[in-house]
This record gives sequence, structure tokens and C-alpha cells, in this order.
Amino acid sequence: MHAACRYPAITALSGVGVLTIFTGAAYAGSATFATTNIQYLHGTRYADFDPEGGFSEDDEAGIITVEHFNTWKYGDNF
Repeated sequence: MHAACRYPAITALSGVGVLTIFTGAAYAGSATFATTNIQYLHGTRYADFDPEGGFSEDDEAGIITVEHFNTWKYGDNF
């Protein structure tokens, strides 16, 4: 089994990192202020509805959040 199949969150974070590098280079000269935030949250024992019998509390989930904000002479972007 490939490592990408066993660790989908790492694969996703790698893709987001590459995307951030390439898009950051395009805005390097035009932004007067810029900030980017990338977060990964992983948790276990989430309560999830099971249609066959109530709630199950042994689900795992991973959430990736990417936020970017910058200002330039024409306004701002979020």
C-alpha cells in the first residue's frame, strides 16, 4: 500500500504547501501586507449519526483549514 493511501492528511498538506508556494510567488510584489494560516486538526471519538442504530462515537476525522489575507493598493482580499 502506498504511503499516500495510508496518510491522506499528509498528502493533502503537501499539496496545500506546494500550492501556497506557487501562489505566494505571484503576489510577492503587489501585496503591502499578507498573512497565510494553515491548520490541521485530527481527532478521534467523534459522535456521528448511524442510520442503523443511533450514534457511533468511534469515528475519526481530519480537518484542514487554509486562510489567506492580504492588502494592496486596490483594497484587500480574504
